[in-house]
Amino acid sequence: MKIDHWLLPHEDGRKLTFHIWDFGGQEIQHAVHKFFFTEGCLYILVLDNRKEEEPEYWLQQIESLGGSAPVLVVFNKQDDNANEIADRKFLKEKYNNIVGFYNVSCKTEFGLSDFKKHLENNITKLRTVDEQFPNNWFNIKKLIEEQTSGEQHYLNYEIYSSICDRNNVNDDKTQKLLLKYFTTIGAITWFGDTYLSLLHVLSPAWITQGVYKIVTSKKTSTLYGHIKTEDFKELLQPVDANDYVYDNSHYGYILGMMKKFDLCYTPDDKNLLLPSAFGKAPQLEYSEFKGTDVRVYILQFKDYMPIALMHRFTAKRLSDTYENNYWYSGIVIKDTKSTSIAMIHADKEAKRIYIRIKGESKLGLWEHIRREFYDITSSYANMSYNELLLLDEQTNSIVNYEDLISYIRANKRIYFHPKLGRDFNVGYLASLFETKEETIGKFKERTNEEEQDEKMSVVVNILNNNSPNVNARIDNNINIDIQIINNIGNNIKGDANYLLEELGSSNKSLSENLKKIIQFADDAKATQNSGDMKAKGWARKLKSITQALSNSGEQLKHIQDGGEALSSLLKGVRELSNNLHFDDVKAFFDVIAN
Repeated sequence: MKIDHWLLPHEDGRKLTFHIWDFGGQEIQHAVHKFFFTEGCLYILVLDNRKEEEPEYWLQQIESLGGSAPVLVVFNKQDDNANEIADRKFLKEKYNNIVGFYNVSCKTEFGLSDFKKHLENNITKLRTVDEQFPNNWFNIKKLIEEQTSGEQHYLNYEIYSSICDRNNVNDDKTQKLLLKYFTTIGAITWFGDTYLSLLHVLSPAWITQGVYKIVTSKKTSTLYGHIKTEDFKELLQPVDANDYVYDNSHYGYILGMMKKFDLCYTPDDKNLLLPSAFGKAPQLEYSEFKGTDVRVYILQFKDYMPIALMHRFTAKRLSDTYENNYWYSGIVIKDTKSTSIAMIHADKEAKRIYIRIKGESKLGLWEHIRREFYDITSSYANMSYNELLLLDEQTNSIVNYEDLISYIRANKRIYFHPKLGRDFNVGYLASLFETKEETIGKFKERTNEEEQDEKMSVVVNILNNNSPNVNARIDNNINIDIQIINNIGNNIKGDANYLLEELGSSNKSLSENLKKIIQFADDAKATQNSGDMKAKGWARKLKSITQALSNSGEQLKHIQDGGEALSSLLKGVRELSNNLHFDDVKAFFDVIAN
């Protein structure tokens, strides 16, 4: 990567300095791009008009790392081929951050003058051009640029903080805010708080050249990514007068930054493994992870899936590798808590990552892998994917996790798979993605507190039916959601106790029924499954109790809010009955309502 500086006079008399970063196009370099892509800049995508290049790959990479930053798309070498190599209308429609397309030839200078005018016009529209800051902030920027541009290409945080203190920026929060801003405009590079205490603020070109040299060296490639820290001296040797010089004191920091961004794994203090340089083929056969005893999950990316995602995952999980099975696009890992093992591999063309798991604890291992990829993709500005489950490998029949969530939200218990031509219990399919408790937790986060009890009872009922056979009867001893039962039970007891207290001794029959409802709520809170409640006869007893209570409105007229308390109590009894799977009581309430 090369970094140049462009001085541009502004129409208002200011002299603007823009930092131009020229990124390498080799795939092995793409993982390093994440160090520096930001949203506060303008991107120029240069394509070779003689080749069938893939503009969408680069546009998606810019979108995933740089968000909505504006893009100028340049087609170079028009002198060799004047034909259009891309559907520009389609690209502009799909990527609305494209501000223009330009045909140029650097050889003949065709189109360069027009392009430069448009570049100057767009680059001066960046928000950072007109942002107003105190003079002391600019003094700090100038001082740290000076101290990171000579032979000393870095500052530790203590020195940076002292510069801020001398310029009346004393609080730590503002000092870090300044570092983030200076990084956005390309003046310096700061990667936030790290576990390293030596170097924090540095010259972008200095750190980039060091990482590039190690990642892209011939020796790293020849050794398939298995290098040693003692190789750094050879790998970081300058090849010309413009190269930076690195010594032993710098090696630990460069290695630390590579580890921070998951570019490598270090099993000890001497050895490094770089997934981006691993061999292309696995040791084992893919067929070993096929068959009825293997569960296959798929992360289907919608637009863009950099192979760097797989490399980052591999770097994070190499400590768990199974019999040293890892390669450029995949890894086999073992579960530390069970006998389960998983093959995780990327299909770049299909924009998919496959997770093939076999063993006794498939769900537990999947959940760990799922969280790891979620954390990795969350570090990108825009990276979306669907979670799929392969139901039948012969017909390539899949089910989408988000579809199941939509079914539950719509209170639909049966999922019909058109390709397989059969029904599935939604609760069963959902249980293959995550535990019931996790699904319930997600719905609670999305449901407001007033509607939670009623909606969550529906969710629990669907998830409880987790039999693979749609026609199977639900076990009467099915587990229930204790928290929901407790919440509804407490509300019922509150209403019943209020009415008892207000009634006093004026209506013995009504008081007895209210006491029975309190006992019903207590028993429900103490039980672990619906079968216990049915064994105590509550499904039958509730019919006569609720019938009597529903006819007692006239007897409660003299009590303030008596009718409202009774209505709330009956609603609670109905919800509690639903959660306990008292189908007869539910039907009884429907009759009363009609």
